[in-house]
Parts: sequence; C-alpha cells; structure tokens
Amino acid sequence: MKAFRLRDRFFAACFLTWLVVPAFGQQTDSGQSLGDVARKLRKDTTDEVKMTDADTKRLFESVDRIFAFAAEDTGMPQHAAVKRRLVSKADVESYAAGQMAKKDLPSKSSA
Repeated sequence: MKAFRLRDRFFAACFLTWLVVPAFGQQTDSGQSLGDVARKLRKDTTDEVKMTDADTKRLFESVDRIFAFAAEDTGMPQHAAVKRRLVSKADVESYAAGQMAKKDLPSKSSA
C-alpha cells in the first residue's frame, strides 16, 4: 500500500511538472507574473485535445520509461504494469472532486 501511495505521488509530481514548467518559461520571456500566466493558460485551454494514435503510443511509451526509471531509482520492484486509459479533462475534474468530497466527509469512527 505504501508503494502505491509513493507511485501516485510520483506521477502527480510528474503531471504537475508538465503543467508548471511551460508557465515558468513564459514568465521569463514576457515578464508576466506567475498568476497572470496561470490565468492566461486557464483561459486559453481548449475543451478537448485531439490525439492521434501515434501520439497515444508515444505517450504510453513515455509512461513505461518513467515507471521503469522510478522503479530503478527508488529500488522498489515493479509489481504491476501501469493501467493505460486516456481520459478527458472533465473526467479528471469529476474524479478529483469526488476524491476531495470523500476526504471532507467525517468518518463514522470519529463520532
């Protein structure tokens, strides 16, 4: 269970890095604040990104390389393969909202 949480944190960090790194590049080029860049990126995002089959294949190969690196770097074995599924932005937002709602609910044992 602990390894699963570490793996989730690793992929979350990779995803956030993927989102934030371009913002820092834009900040230094145009002199805008990070907040201005974030607002612009939020406003300029499209509803859905169209990926070709080749893009999907490259994405999943990258996931395999990252997972292999993480296992080698941490010394932890790869117990299972990463499940692959492309999801939309709305799917991610609804999943995150559901997870946050679960954390906000008081547990029955604390009453």
